[in-house]
Amino acid sequence: MICARTGYPSGVVYQLFGSKETLVQRLVEFAAEKFADVFSAAVATRTGGLTPCPMDMPRALLDIFFELLTGMPPLNRAFGSIVGVRDPDAYAAALVGQLRGVAVAAIIDPGGIDPRAVRAEMEYAVDRLANR
Repeated sequence: MICARTGYPSGVVYQLFGSKETLVQRLVEFAAEKFADVFSAAVATRTGGLTPCPMDMPRALLDIFFELLTGMPPLNRAFGSIVGVRDPDAYAAALVGQLRGVAVAAIIDPGGIDPRAVRAEMEYAVDRLANR
């Protein structure tokens, strides 16, 4: 699928990375490296290049998050036709926020939630809206 979407022959992944698992590992490493670069730049911008204080770190993270948020294409267009909600834009924001919260909970305490049960409950809520 990776090769088909990029237009490369299927053997390229194996020639360059040896396996799909190694490709995924390298993608994660690349994303982590890029995030570290962006985070370091945000801290430097916030502090003017001076040694950051501990609170500069979460503030820089907020800077990055809200910059990405304002630069993203509007996801809420997909929610514009939902009936049964007063404000589709607010519903979209609430649903995406809920999904982020679930992701953070799973990262912080992997055994603390049952992803299948959470997904089933969220799908049930969406299905209830669809059947109104």
